[in-house]
Amino acid sequence: MFRSFPKYDIEMLFPTTLVSMSLVDKLLIGVPAVVGDGIVLNTKLRRSLFLQGTTLGLWLELVTESAPIYEAALIALLLGTVVPR
Repeated sequence: MFRSFPKYDIEMLFPTTLVSMSLVDKLLIGVPAVVGDGIVLNTKLRRSLFLQGTTLGLWLELVTESAPIYEAALIALLLGTVVPR
């Protein structure tokens, strides 16, 4: 009933009332956010993280055979390192 009122107005009218979200509302916001983050991580950062892991493995000499790194892969590696998350 009071969903369109600002929180401070409700606290002034009803000082002892606790304003909170229900579990259903939290799930309606949280589940799509988690699914969306998973999709972004899977589609956008997968190649960059793979290249970073491969480069780190070569640098630490965990992997002995090197893979060719093309210009597009190098750009993806640098963007995945530089772009803030």
